[in-house]
Amino acid sequence: GGQTFSVQGATALQTGIWYHVAAVFDDPNNAAYIYLNGVVEASASGMTATNISNGPFYLSKSFGARYLDGQMDEVRVWNVARLQAEIRANMHQELNGNEANLVAYYNSNATSGTSLTDNSSNSNTGTLTNMAGTEWTPSSAFFGPKNCLDFDGGDDNVWISSFTPTLSGTATISFWIKLNDIPDDNARVISNGPDYNTGDEIYLASGVGSIHTANFITGD
Repeated sequence: GGQTFSVQGATALQTGIWYHVAAVFDDPNNAAYIYLNGVVEASASGMTATNISNGPFYLSKSFGARYLDGQMDEVRVWNVARLQAEIRANMHQELNGNEANLVAYYNSNATSGTSLTDNSSNSNTGTLTNMAGTEWTPSSAFFGPKNCLDFDGGDDNVWISSFTPTLSGTATISFWIKLNDIPDDNARVISNGPDYNTGDEIYLASGVGSIHTANFITGD
């Protein structure tokens, strides 16, 4: 039967501070990891399979409510389990966009509009939903004149209809995040999959703000 496979970080994120988060799903080695600022925050073994699927893929949305109240920047999706050294090597700099195994890359440097450009070569463009296109704001996650998206925690989200290529259960998803508020309910940062029962999620624990993942897997 199916069961929930999760990794739960312990660090309570504070408001107003940028954090780098990377979630690594390593299906061949039956393991998953959360990195916070380039350091292993939590890990778990025993993962037999994941249903990371061909979308839809959401930023700041679950398969219901529970939206993010905060800013996101530099969302990167890879179809490979990246090593700690690889995560640390480029977490403080932008990508070229043509890196091997890069599925989607959102540097979020637009200044207006309701499209989130995929800066990789895969054209996985996102659509700002319930947003006016004025949510682009200066980001201090990186040096220089960079921008990010500011989600209001009410219903703001970005919808990416599907991913090409698909994620087969081995993946790395990373981003910078700065909370405006600690969530009252588990705030979804990233959700992937057709519905709640077969989706994968990265979320902030209610009342705490720690980073958790949830993957629905097959096995006993």
